[in-house]
Amino acid sequence: MKLATALSERADLQSRIKELGGRLNNNAKVQDGEKPSENLNELLDELK
Repeated sequence: MKLATALSERADLQSRIKELGGRLNNNAKVQDGEKPSENLNELLDELK
């Protein structure tokens, strides 16, 4: 694998992880009695 390709893949993965982290954080903070807008387990699975 060429260095440029590896760096590009790393940047893509880092941005995806950051986006998923934000989505997890937003869905973890909900009012009592309300459900999160996304399934947290599915979001965690996306990180794997």
